[in-house]
Amino acid sequence: TLQRAFFDRRFAISKKGYFSLVPEETRPDDLICILYGGQTPFILRKVEEVSDTLEKESRDLGGNGTIYQLVGECYIHGIMDGEAYDEFKRGGSGAQEQTFVLM
Repeated sequence: TLQRAFFDRRFAISKKGYFSLVPEETRPDDLICILYGGQTPFILRKVEEVSDTLEKESRDLGGNGTIYQLVGECYIHGIMDGEAYDEFKRGGSGAQEQTFVLM
């Protein structure tokens, strides 16, 4: 139902102008991420205070030392059916490929 789709969500507009439904706790500096093989975009938040051990583990696993927290899944109108990936492959989205270590 429509009520369930909006539960714990709020309307937002991305920096690129996409209309979206995001988890209530989403912040302006959070990251919209589409994971390879996935069909749903996610909101990730950079963890500011990371122990040296976690940072090292991230680097050992192929990351850049930055740790992200999963905020939740989201709906971004216009990128839900592979459009974002197609645009990324054409080089027109401004999106960047990045390795993430989620903990």
